[in-house]
Amino acid sequence: MQNSEIFISYAWGGESEEMVNKIYNFFLEKNFSIIRDKIDLGYKGNIKEFMQKIGLGKVIIVVISDKYLKSENCMFEMLEINRNKDTWERIFPIVLSNAKIYDEIDRIDYLNFWDIKIEELKLKIKTIINPVGIGAVIEKVNQYNDIRRIIDEIMEMLRNMNTLTPEIHEKTGFESLYLAVNKVINN
Repeated sequence: MQNSEIFISYAWGGESEEMVNKIYNFFLEKNFSIIRDKIDLGYKGNIKEFMQKIGLGKVIIVVISDKYLKSENCMFEMLEINRNKDTWERIFPIVLSNAKIYDEIDRIDYLNFWDIKIEELKLKIKTIINPVGIGAVIEKVNQYNDIRRIIDEIMEMLRNMNTLTPEIHEKTGFESLYLAVNKVINN
């Protein structure tokens, strides 16, 4: 993996994807190697391996939205990022207005969301007549538990990081993002 690779972690669709399109084009114009699933994960590509590769990245732009915080794929990417340490130094977040991470009452809704997902899956597992060959299902329960373990820590980190608003990023032509990313890549 090249040190100059920039990965983007985001939830598909809506405002999140619009922001990613702008960021992607901006960094392409600056001749950076920018890795994005819809472009770089080919037909029949291994999604899990791709998400693990994102987790190893030196520079990961993370577009945080409500959908991101409720997506098992996005949160798996965050698990991988967190597992590979130095999360604060390696992520460059843009927090969209629908990501409710700044107030405890709203943050509790995300904790409850993952608790409910875990409980629903556990209840469904109890309906299995023959438990042979359910390793992938058990692995998913463990993944949801891992997400539940880190999500509050991740939201707290994001809340304490001056991520600037999407509007500021766009208004300044992504200057702060560019300078921060460029500094890490050149170190």
